[in-house]
Amino acid sequence: MTSEQQVYPLSAEVDLGKRGKFLVLVGFAIGFVSSMCGIGGGLFAVPLLHFGFKLHLRRAVATGLCLVFATASASTLTEIATAMLGGESSVRWPTVACLACGALVGTQVGYPVSKRFDTRQLRGIFSVVIAIVAVRILTADGGTGGLEGEASLYNYAYAVAAGFFGGFVSPILGIGGGLVMVPALLLGPSALGFAGARACALAAAVVTSGRSLSMYWKERSLHLKAAPLLGGGAFMGAIGGVNAVHVEGVVVVAKTMLGLVLIFVSIRFAVAFLRGK
Repeated sequence: MTSEQQVYPLSAEVDLGKRGKFLVLVGFAIGFVSSMCGIGGGLFAVPLLHFGFKLHLRRAVATGLCLVFATASASTLTEIATAMLGGESSVRWPTVACLACGALVGTQVGYPVSKRFDTRQLRGIFSVVIAIVAVRILTADGGTGGLEGEASLYNYAYAVAAGFFGGFVSPILGIGGGLVMVPALLLGPSALGFAGARACALAAAVVTSGRSLSMYWKERSLHLKAAPLLGGGAFMGAIGGVNAVHVEGVVVVAKTMLGLVLIFVSIRFAVAFLRGK
């Protein structure tokens, strides 16, 4: 048994106290920003739960995935509602299907790895890759439109591969896979614009996070009080975030936000790697 397990046993239900009331507001804020960037928000929720509320890391990852699932679900439902009401949805469903298929396999492979793999090395590698991608996104011209990419067998195969890697890291790092899928779609051969990349990645993250969440649910790792508070707040926040990103000109801001978020993630993973965590 590790020292972390001794201090924060997985079977124990950590008392949130009065701080639990703030989880709804925190979830709302994370859901709003994350839905604009095309990510699930687990990269914010997991450290908050682990370091701020002293949850065992595995329980923090599991509970954070509830927020990711809520964000991705609300974002996708809002895109569908927009299309039904005569607006323009940024979701390309064939691409979502390819991402989801790859993500299902990746999640299935990543979950057992999460039980055995030393994530320190993965964080170190991930920090370098994410930093390079962040600079590329912030310096790239254009790429903010919705559905510029062309349909082709090669592009769909690429989407399957992007989904697989996004699904693989989801249960390991407690994220929805958007950190992988959005940059992959935005900078990949399909030339899918940011609006389309973020919408497709969030739709695929419903599958990724949902599958990861179901596996953690079976092992009873969720914090049953924190999960609905975070998830409920994130669901409402994501609806607001998607509506905001559809306002003309805001998608450029959202793209910049994603680049800054990626830099933050890179630094956080690098610090964790250097500290041996």
